[in-house]
Amino acid sequence: KIVEEAKSFLLGKNKNLQPKLENKMELAAKELNYEEAAVNRDRIRALNIIQNAQGADLRHLKDADVFAISSKKNLAINESNTINNNVYAIQVFFFRSGKNFGNRTHFIKYHTNLNSERVLDSFIPQFYDLQTPPPKILVSHLPTEKELIEKAFLIKHKKRIKIIKPNRGESHKAVILGITNAEQAIAIKITDYNSQKNLLKNLSKKLSLDTIPERIEVYDNSHFSGYNMIGAMIVSSDKGFEKNQYRKFNIK
Repeated sequence: KIVEEAKSFLLGKNKNLQPKLENKMELAAKELNYEEAAVNRDRIRALNIIQNAQGADLRHLKDADVFAISSKKNLAINESNTINNNVYAIQVFFFRSGKNFGNRTHFIKYHTNLNSERVLDSFIPQFYDLQTPPPKILVSHLPTEKELIEKAFLIKHKKRIKIIKPNRGESHKAVILGITNAEQAIAIKITDYNSQKNLLKNLSKKLSLDTIPERIEVYDNSHFSGYNMIGAMIVSSDKGFEKNQYRKFNIK
């Protein structure tokens, strides 16, 4: 069945495959079937890679970055299943000399409800704070402070930068592809978050804890015949393993 679905997708006969997988992934996570949720998550990622490979010919973009944003209102779920956050996924594509230099997804969380245009107002200037923007920036939503941002870029980088929301052509296709990737990234983020939250909730029950742990630190010490002693710490939270917080210690 999986092979047949993949064939249909590649032939363009099953445009609803990814939404179906997203629904299956979310349902499995709600039912605490984490293995099934992970399988569907990985299938979505694989289809996403295929879509990118089959995408439009974007070589004409030359030097440009693409910013596409998607949002899920009220994502974060606390112990009582009440909702209190708004999360945005911003997919960024990089094109230099007509070549795609990859893409990256950034997640932003706000406690207030902002539209996508306002989110890009703050995100785009911060993104280029330490790097020079290309001559053209393509966006899915036009920042409300577009002209002010362009003027700031002109002053800082001594060259004219255009922020454009394309409505047709290959540039528009690039933005649509970015939106699709951002939507899929948020769907996966929701599943991973809820799965991790449920795991921590079950752990607190097993250990008879009064509250759900927000941070777990695990330490391990090793040595070689009593010498070269080293300690290591790994960290986990409701976001999963926090690899940027791992630490290694030399023990004297």
